[in-house]
Amino acid sequence: MYLEYWGLHRNPFDSVPDPGMYFRAHSTVESTVAELLFAVEEGNECLAVVVGEVGLGKTTSLRVVLNELSADRHRIAFVTNPDITFVQLMREIIGQLEGEPCVIRGKEALLEAFNRILFETADSGRKVLVFIDEGNAMKGPSLEGLRLLTNMQEDDRNLLTIVIAGQPKLGRMLEDPRRANLFQRVGVYARLEPIASAEIVRDYIEHRLERAGASARIFDDSAVEALFRHSGGVPRLVNRLCKLSLKAGETNGLGVIGASVVEDIAARFEPAYRRSRQSTAPVPSVESKPESPESPEQELPTETPAEVSAPVSPDVASVEAPSPEDNGRPSEPIAPARPFPSFPLAASSRKATPTEEIFVPLEVVEVLRNLQDPDQRFRLEGQLAARQIRNNPEKYTEAATDPVKAWDELRTQILLKASRAAV
Repeated sequence: MYLEYWGLHRNPFDSVPDPGMYFRAHSTVESTVAELLFAVEEGNECLAVVVGEVGLGKTTSLRVVLNELSADRHRIAFVTNPDITFVQLMREIIGQLEGEPCVIRGKEALLEAFNRILFETADSGRKVLVFIDEGNAMKGPSLEGLRLLTNMQEDDRNLLTIVIAGQPKLGRMLEDPRRANLFQRVGVYARLEPIASAEIVRDYIEHRLERAGASARIFDDSAVEALFRHSGGVPRLVNRLCKLSLKAGETNGLGVIGASVVEDIAARFEPAYRRSRQSTAPVPSVESKPESPESPEQELPTETPAEVSAPVSPDVASVEAPSPEDNGRPSEPIAPARPFPSFPLAASSRKATPTEEIFVPLEVVEVLRNLQDPDQRFRLEGQLAARQIRNNPEKYTEAATDPVKAWDELRTQILLKASRAAV
């Protein structure tokens, strides 16, 4: 095995968030851990937030904090999949705190049970902590429900601290003017950034190798430079490239890994990296009115095929309307159509597909006009672009060699056509 070949007793670059591999020189992760511990143990904060792109160390930060906390002083729930209704979220939290499945179903009864847990815990000299990972997946009503939980405090102390981590969408959701009452309760707001330099990437790699038992240097300076360039300083991508480079080095009987090995591995993943960069690129900012309160996400018309093939569309998920809460209240109506905002269009190195060749159903135009959330609009445009390529492969031959470029240019043309239709 390649671990034995390199003299390692464990995998130094597994993708799991292992607190034992915690690297303090990643400055934004280190400061995030320190701020979260302050919020929990000293700051008496009711809400702390961590925001960062995919792979920067959000889950690792939470795990490191959890590893530092004492069960004698805290009662902890850790929710890893918050894409559920508020009622389901409360049942999950209460079940973890109580150590058994929660069978309570009504929202009011759940809040009463949670309030009882808070005071019982405080009376025993401990504090309730709720950690929520992937907070960007939370629905609006669940965020509003968290605001209700932060009200459950005594006059002189907080009985509860909620820590939420998520991708940048979480930050936009919290900063929405309609959620000012919740955002004002955020006591710690940490933002994660990539590792800043090749020198720190080298220290990061050597730290993990040392923890895994390495006694000699394995990656030379040229390899480190290549790792930094291809990963962009994102720890998860550094780990992937290093892990595969170790295997390649063992397969080829190398004594040290140089840039050529890393370049070869990175070349295999470059299309995926392009899709990742495309899906996480910032959406052009626009000046528009806030969306109507908790307006549901929209589906494309049923006359359009429902599935999108993965090779064509980079991370284009189907957009579904959130199900109503368990109390049976209906979803809010869609806001009236507003003037379609003006977007700067992406530049292209080749002639874009003529707008007239793209079929955009009127229902989709209406959906795009109603959606004020840039993330939802981007997903719908991309979904339609991917289906256009799939259903008309003879028109979009470039998709076979550069699907991301073809997809993005088609998405831009769909946006243009929809904006013209709205005039």
